[in-house]
Amino acid sequence: MLLLLGIAVGIVGLVFADRSELKISQFLTKDLLLSNSQLADQIQREFKCCGLNGPNDWENIPSSCCADISNADCQNGSNFKKGCISAVSDSISLDLAISGGISLAVGLILLLGVILASHSFLEIHEKNKNNAYERNF
Repeated sequence: MLLLLGIAVGIVGLVFADRSELKISQFLTKDLLLSNSQLADQIQREFKCCGLNGPNDWENIPSSCCADISNADCQNGSNFKKGCISAVSDSISLDLAISGGISLAVGLILLLGVILASHSFLEIHEKNKNNAYERNF
């Protein structure tokens, strides 16, 4: 059961790693980011991004978009260029791919263990069968 679960989680993680951008864009709507400036600032600082699709989403670029913390006005184009949808999506896709790969690897290791255990069982069974045959003759 654990073997199947590991392989299933691995496959799901690898398949859905590329499909996360649509869900993230639905979650990070302009309403969410514009209505909650603290959340927008936290996301932009954490993922080093600016706006949904880029800094052009903002009329006045917030300080959380600034790559240089000491330059709060983001002068000289020192703001993050990448949009938060792609930055968050890339991060989640990477996490899903890593966890999917690890789950798949664990599942394959468990499968190898099952195969080796079965092989050992068959060898022991064959040896016992041969020993019983030799005792009878």
